[in-house]
Amino acid sequence: MHRCNERQRCVLNERVTPERCALNRGVSERLCQILIVTGSIFLAVFIMAQFGPMAGNLKRDIRNLRDSLNSIKLDVTIGLANIRKEFEKKLREKEIKLRICIFNDMKMYILKNLNESAKKIIKDAIDLYDADKTGMADYALETLGAYAEVTGDTESLEGEPPFLGEHPHSVQCMITPIVSPGHCWAFRGSKGSAVIHLVGSVYITAVSLEHIPAAISPTGEISDAPREFTIWGLICGGDEEKIHLGKFEYNKTGHRIQYFKMKDCKRSFSKIEVRIHSNHGNSVYTCVYRLRVHGFPNLI
Repeated sequence: MHRCNERQRCVLNERVTPERCALNRGVSERLCQILIVTGSIFLAVFIMAQFGPMAGNLKRDIRNLRDSLNSIKLDVTIGLANIRKEFEKKLREKEIKLRICIFNDMKMYILKNLNESAKKIIKDAIDLYDADKTGMADYALETLGAYAEVTGDTESLEGEPPFLGEHPHSVQCMITPIVSPGHCWAFRGSKGSAVIHLVGSVYITAVSLEHIPAAISPTGEISDAPREFTIWGLICGGDEEKIHLGKFEYNKTGHRIQYFKMKDCKRSFSKIEVRIHSNHGNSVYTCVYRLRVHGFPNLI
């Protein structure tokens, strides 16, 4: 009995030696690794056998889906481009129609206002013609009391030449409101002068000279119209003083009534002298149809 126990203890002691325990652990670990690798291989083989065809189909479906998406993207891009072109075309058509509408509205507005403006211009012209053709007061008008007299060696014509009429062509004619062919102050040659006694004392700002147009002249031309002339202000006193107010030139191709502004003068005059220095080529006579004097009265 005792010997048996001894043998068992020896066996037990052999089993539990550190070297044997380490060897057992190493073998166990190797066996586990082999089992894990083997199981993984079998699992991989099983998965490939079961799902391999399905994975190929999935890749093919993904490629087809990608191709479809690219095709849809291309179609969408082309469609958006076409929509944009169509939109821009319609926008241009709308813009053209809008411009035409705006142009027509502006044209109607301009024509309407132009007609109103034209009516006003015509009315103003008629009113101006009624207002002695200038719309300004004339301080050398005979009907208001002004009168004129020839000065120097100026020779007025009476009853000649024939196409001026038989009536006298006195210096008074140039300050009357009647302006018609032959009704003028006619003097011999191209130089002449006259003094006009104004309606009171006047601060003179301008004069206007009127001649008949060539269209209604008996000779068909107006070479008898004054060309260069000067205006002088006369200061009354023992020795009459003359102040030069301006030198001017009448243009025979211009408007029949031409306006000439005076030099700025701080004093008023009750008399002026008109000196005609030349005409437009008539060597026989000169005609002065109407001379107006404009300004404002000295009421002091």
